[in-house]
Amino acid sequence: MTALVLAVCNQKGGVGKTTTTFHLARAAITDGLRVLVVDADPQGDLTSVTVGEDSLIEGQVGLADVLSDRSDEHIRDVIVPGIWPGLDVVPTTGDALEGVNNELVIAGAGREQRLHTALADVI
Repeated sequence: MTALVLAVCNQKGGVGKTTTTFHLARAAITDGLRVLVVDADPQGDLTSVTVGEDSLIEGQVGLADVLSDRSDEHIRDVIVPGIWPGLDVVPTTGDALEGVNNELVIAGAGREQRLHTALADVI
């Protein structure tokens, strides 16, 4: 099976990244595809709308745990079911991504490959 990977990114806020991703995911699911959404925004708004804030438990592991050298979590360990059948989500929880951002800034060579490497386990 071939995987299609789409990245919706822009450094400017308020340009519709979350809304675009949400609707692309819904369209793919409607077409019968399985979708994994990775919420890499520290605000976690995509997690809120695709999983629901009430569905996550206190201390829920997420993308930050996968990207951090201080954690042994693998991407398969943090995936949670989304609001539609066929939708899975790698959530952003709390303010954990902000801390990992600082870790990645000083990590040096190879830091840009952490997400790519993590996703290789599931795509």
